[in-house]
Amino acid sequence: MKKILSSVTILIFFFCTTLSNAQTSKNFSFKPEKPKAGEKIIVTYNPEGSKLLTSTKISMLIHAYGKFINYSDEINLQKEGKTWKGEFAAADTCAGVVLRFTDGTEYDNNGSKCFPIRFYGKDGKLAKYASGGLATGYINWFSAFELDPDPETALKLFREEFESNPSTRKDFLMLFNYAYTKVDKEKAAEFMKKEIENYEKTLSQSEEDLGFLMQLYINQKMKEKADKTKELILEKYPAGKQAEMIKFQEVYGTKDAVKKSELANKFKEQFPNSQYITYLFPDPTQALIQAGKYEEAYEAIKKNPKAASGLYNNLAWAMYEKNVNLPLAKEVASKGIGLVDTEAQTTSAKRPPYYSESQWKKLAQSSNYAIIDTYGAILLKLGEKEEALKYMTKAYDLDGGKSADVNERYAQALLLNGKFEEASKDLEKFISSGKGTTSMKEILKQTYVKTKGSDSGFDNYLSALESDAKKSALDEMKKKMINEPAPKFTLVDLDGKKVSLEELKGKTVIIDFWATWCGPCKASFPGMQKTVEKFANDPNVKFLFINTWENNVDDKKKNAEDFIKQNKYTFHVLLDNDNKVIESYKVSGIPTKFIIDKDGNIRFKSVGFDGNADGLVEELSTMIAMLK
Repeated sequence: MKKILSSVTILIFFFCTTLSNAQTSKNFSFKPEKPKAGEKIIVTYNPEGSKLLTSTKISMLIHAYGKFINYSDEINLQKEGKTWKGEFAAADTCAGVVLRFTDGTEYDNNGSKCFPIRFYGKDGKLAKYASGGLATGYINWFSAFELDPDPETALKLFREEFESNPSTRKDFLMLFNYAYTKVDKEKAAEFMKKEIENYEKTLSQSEEDLGFLMQLYINQKMKEKADKTKELILEKYPAGKQAEMIKFQEVYGTKDAVKKSELANKFKEQFPNSQYITYLFPDPTQALIQAGKYEEAYEAIKKNPKAASGLYNNLAWAMYEKNVNLPLAKEVASKGIGLVDTEAQTTSAKRPPYYSESQWKKLAQSSNYAIIDTYGAILLKLGEKEEALKYMTKAYDLDGGKSADVNERYAQALLLNGKFEEASKDLEKFISSGKGTTSMKEILKQTYVKTKGSDSGFDNYLSALESDAKKSALDEMKKKMINEPAPKFTLVDLDGKKVSLEELKGKTVIIDFWATWCGPCKASFPGMQKTVEKFANDPNVKFLFINTWENNVDDKKKNAEDFIKQNKYTFHVLLDNDNKVIESYKVSGIPTKFIIDKDGNIRFKSVGFDGNADGLVEELSTMIAMLK
């Protein structure tokens, strides 16, 4: 199958009130009060009021940082009465840690603030990067935890860092400006103007300083000065890291295919060991698959020494969907499965700093379900039902029941193998929990007839399951309800007409932030089309599809318009060309939907898409009904 659908997380990698180390949460405390790096820290956590209140096992995620995040770790806590306790010691190189608590499914992130502990030096003062490194989390790496950015808090922390450690100003200047711009754009521009003037006078002409100055010019859209600095870097340091980056960006940004190929080959000659070469010479497999040249694609993959299971999966799945040469598709998928164990070992060595070792191993293992599911699906089509069940069961277990299409094929495999009772039990679970689909209900009917001898009583049986699903969904929705003023905006739609959120007061408004490059956004649209059609005659419900983050598109209006017309969607599309509206809603990944009540308040926020179109229709329908 295709990879699991989830929201696209956007991370920023390139580009006054004093806060204390106060233990402000009643649910959390630590000792000593002013810990040092490498020192044992004892943490006490009370899950009261959180989703972890009834959890029987809780672990503490420890995200250690310096200038940026360094690594993550995880330890199990011990229960003592109503509280949980644990202890750890961060590496000597750390300036602080950010803690979160989890039972493996739910998380307590202290809202979106997490639980930070900043470290102190021997002089009793906050360590270097203790505040600045934490600030980068609030506008950068916290998004890896699916938490919204908090530029106000980041700005305060950066200012505290600069006051206590003036030498770190250059380290964080770009990110400080990013946070400052989100809080006060005009003052930020004035601040950066003065900063640039100062650096122009004080910086040397070393490669590092010139690179820093160039980035400042680019950041502030000072093109003439940026170009002159680039020329100087290329002249003085033609083989350096800065030159490598400049040349890569030049090639990458070239649109003419012939010219791009020419520049790419020159880049490869000049920087033969560059990490960027991969981006300039992408694998040709996908183009061959799109052209329907499956055998050629397979030969290309076999010749690629770095081919991963994902390449085999993409090809095998395309052949499965087109129902083309399934025996070859089976062979392709089998080759991909053969790489899974090796990849799992390699992947564990490349663990990103945001994940603990146990989290990363679990993620790496669960990601293997895609190629296994593809292989099982092909076997089902080929009629190899017993072998298909073996692989569909493994895919289902690895995925944890999160993907509706995997669940469907798993249930179908059970049915075909005569395991009617087991199939019924699992399907009941899917449907009653609100994760049922039309296909699952059809499969359930078949198992019902097989066990009962007829379909008599099935409708009442299904109705009871669906009633349980609605009650479960309603209870879950109530927990997710929020009440925050929706940022106002006025945007232009594809017809050139202005649309204002303020003018829609009195209606329930569903805002869907999307982009044409976003896979999960596009995958969710069939379900969104069904939802739009369901409420087409309700004058009190309005859907707005805000096209945003189209940063690499020349004509954004035409780009969105062409996509909508080609797919025959009846969406009311608005253009957020400068990304201001999505920023005002503090979105860190798309698709993200906001459901706004008649008074202009955000009542629900939904991030990502789980692949279940029917479930999406039901979820939004429940939310809308709750606001009427």
